[in-house]
Amino acid sequence: MKIQYVSPNQRKTSTSTQTALDQANRGPFVDTHCHLDMIFEFEKQKNKKNLDIKTELSQYIDNNFSQNFVGCIHVCCSLESIENSVHIINNHEQIYGAFGLHPHDAKYYTDEAEKRYEEIMSNPKCVAWGECGLDYCKNKSPKEVQQDVFVRQMKKAVLHNKPLVVHTRDAEDDTYKLMTETLPPSHRIHIHCFTGTSEFIQKIFAFFPNSFVGFTGAVSFRKASELREVVSKIPLQRILLETDGPFMAPEPYRGKVAHCGHIPLVATQIADLHFVSVEEVLKSCLENAQKMYGCFH
Repeated sequence: MKIQYVSPNQRKTSTSTQTALDQANRGPFVDTHCHLDMIFEFEKQKNKKNLDIKTELSQYIDNNFSQNFVGCIHVCCSLESIENSVHIINNHEQIYGAFGLHPHDAKYYTDEAEKRYEEIMSNPKCVAWGECGLDYCKNKSPKEVQQDVFVRQMKKAVLHNKPLVVHTRDAEDDTYKLMTETLPPSHRIHIHCFTGTSEFIQKIFAFFPNSFVGFTGAVSFRKASELREVVSKIPLQRILLETDGPFMAPEPYRGKVAHCGHIPLVATQIADLHFVSVEEVLKSCLENAQKMYGCFH
């Protein structure tokens, strides 16, 4: 069965985007995966806003994320953004960090880079390793290099007892194989920005009982009926809300800069697919984020 796209103006529970936001804003929410530094860079490129993240992030949060914003996981996945990201998490109480190297940049992973990541793991505001994984869609790093670096980072996540944030695209078989060969079944895992198959995620759930899957504004895209069908089959107790900001802005903001303030729209879509209230989605997903990352209490 195909899950049909429902636009904000077609929902029985809301008649406008603003109504959907008002409905979702009745409960606290977190964004479990965003790139705040990239959000500011996209604001500069797309909206000609020359913002300084070190001095203007608090104001940006106040202006865009709503009063029910509890916090977020800022994901640093490139070597050049490490120091700026450490500054962000150290200077904002509600912002936590995940640090690791994206598969696009796997070819730049060195012993020196690994040592720096390990140093950051001792920072109490660093709550996860990642994002790391496999991306065979663009293959910006050779597959063999991606696989080797993914395994190295998984081993370090286990060594430092840090939850793992996984990126997988067009690489489900190898992702599953390497994860099950490398990680203990009890490890906490966030399969982020998931757009893959139900079969893959069910296998992950079966092997890793402490795993979660993150969904973004992509669930609202008009041509994402297959993704909505996948979402409809996943228990709320295994779902995390994320924006992957500045990417994946939900309808009706697709093509614009995604940010944490869009989480209510993602929650509204998931509520529609599960035939439950937005409050239930927000409550369940906040509890899931607390279990996954050990923060936001």
